[in-house]
Amino acid sequence: MDYIMKPVMADELKRVVNKIDFIFPSKKSGSNSNYKIKINVFGHFEVYRSETKMDIHFLTSKSEELFYMLLLKVPGEADKATLCDILWPDMEPEKAAANLYTAFYRLKKTLSEIKEIGFSSKNGRYSVILNNIDFDLSIVKSAEKTVISQKADKSNIQLFMNIINIYKGPLLEDKGYIWLEPLREEYNKLFIKASFQAAEYYSKEYVNKSALSVLEKLFKFFPFNEKACLLLCEAYEKEGNKISAVETIHKHVSSLKNMLDMKPSKNVKLKLKKLTTESF
Repeated sequence: MDYIMKPVMADELKRVVNKIDFIFPSKKSGSNSNYKIKINVFGHFEVYRSETKMDIHFLTSKSEELFYMLLLKVPGEADKATLCDILWPDMEPEKAAANLYTAFYRLKKTLSEIKEIGFSSKNGRYSVILNNIDFDLSIVKSAEKTVISQKADKSNIQLFMNIINIYKGPLLEDKGYIWLEPLREEYNKLFIKASFQAAEYYSKEYVNKSALSVLEKLFKFFPFNEKACLLLCEAYEKEGNKISAVETIHKHVSSLKNMLDMKPSKNVKLKLKKLTTESF
């Protein structure tokens, strides 16, 4: 007997196949113990199992927001009152607490397939527990104290580079949560500081290409930053690339106008004049 198959979208088919492969890994790929879960929160939220991106579909927007609040606290906890005040600010405490219970239950259900992610709710304290997971924010946190308190040198440069390499944009950049802004700004500043320190170290060690690479990434995300603009210009000049130096200043001027409605400083104008009057 012939059957008429219901059309299936390619994205949905891929999602189902990934789900089956996660639960029943093929012999070719080995057992579940061989894969590694990776979670990224810099830039867009992403979860990978080995090299395969997983599709995470939260049941509600509140359970999704709750997950991010708890995830960014790892390895710490969040108390019930704070969570309720942020997620349901205009709701009666008892109803907000009931909503929190429901959202937490839905969250656990959504991520139940990822055994490495655990959850805890004891004595009014909620937390996400990551077991054997590569979490980009945890790596940044482990380097944060050094970057804030020390200058980059031969002994610690890798910690500075860890922050630079991990940064793919602001924390959860496509999420408009008000509570997230202070934390997002904190880690933006940390990335900027790490970049300046690493670039200075490489310049002193006469490794200009490494300094150039660091400054290019910094300028890509913060083109309105004057110091980043001028240092990048200097790095290009050391490479004999005045065209890129001029283009950098033009991008800086454009970003100031479009993003901040500001005009370039006197130093930037003088730098551009010097570059354009000298022969290439």
